[in-house]
Amino acid sequence: MKPYKPQMPPGSRWAEELPGHLWENLGARGPESAAAATGAALEKGRFILPVFARPYLVDPQNRRVEDLSQGEARVDYNTALVLVTHLAQAVDTPPAGRMISFNELPGGRALVAGPHALPLDPLAEHFGGNPQALVERALELGGEEIDGADVAVRLPGLPRVPIYLMLWLADEEFPAQAVPGVDAQVMRHLDLDGLLSLSHLLVQRLTE
Repeated sequence: MKPYKPQMPPGSRWAEELPGHLWENLGARGPESAAAATGAALEKGRFILPVFARPYLVDPQNRRVEDLSQGEARVDYNTALVLVTHLAQAVDTPPAGRMISFNELPGGRALVAGPHALPLDPLAEHFGGNPQALVERALELGGEEIDGADVAVRLPGLPRVPIYLMLWLADEEFPAQAVPGVDAQVMRHLDLDGLLSLSHLLVQRLTE
């Protein structure tokens, strides 16, 4: 199966195409406050922060995001949106350590139903016949196996934003099903747009 490629907003594909107001929101915040709230390293006004264990550099002054593990490779729009909005908005609050469903978030049902819903079928198709591969891939991304469903994993989407995936295998009545979950404090770190982008990245990183 080919890796899942997340959908980008119309006309936007890369980090350099982020709307200017997202950078302005980050620029209006003190860098020390942003670093403390997110767990980012701060070096000369620039941030280093991992997404699914892959380190990125965020340079607000030059409005640039760089993948420190990929050399000159361009950074995709979803990753940049997650990083910049998280740095601009996050409250200095640790994870609750309690998983909730997207449906429990204010407005979160739109992430799992409707025209902008997260496409979960690729995950069910990719791992439904080989659930151990999900565990192995999660470990590669800095995650771990946890109790839940037939197979369940927790991954560090961001240092303070764990994201979960539960997989139910197919049986005589139902096909395989993949269901994401988030930490109960997630809305103190990302808005819904940022969470949707992070969830698209979850699908992409697990299947690439």
